[in-house]
Amino acid sequence: MKLRIPKSAIISSFLIFLMVGSTLIYFFMNFLRPTGMITLPEKNIIDYELSLMQENLAIQQGKLLLKFFYSNECGECFEIKNYLENLANMYKDQIILQEIVMNISSYEIRLSSFYGQKILRNSTEEEIFKALCNLMFSPPAECIKFE
Repeated sequence: MKLRIPKSAIISSFLIFLMVGSTLIYFFMNFLRPTGMITLPEKNIIDYELSLMQENLAIQQGKLLLKFFYSNECGECFEIKNYLENLANMYKDQIILQEIVMNISSYEIRLSSFYGQKILRNSTEEEIFKALCNLMFSPPAECIKFE
């Protein structure tokens, strides 16, 4: 006597095995990932760069990373620095401002979020705010004028 298993039973068993297996793998990957050790700074204005893992965590949490590279000899840089600090204070829960002093002649701003990245050099306050509006997870009402 020969035992016959229908093709549909074999295929369905295989699909159930794949589904259960992928669920278990996803569970163990999330359980074993060391995200508990990664923390973001308490303040949203810092004078150093975040690590790559901290940046990824911040972006996953819907934050906009704003890196401001400037020189102490640049007079215009301090006006932009004050403007960026005001923005970071206004949108504390959405922006992390990283102020990095470098030996450069002017300034550079790198914005990163879930929606992409943008690099600005010698930009006006309006251009900075427009880029901020385009990349923020939850843009403020003032951004309507740029749409």
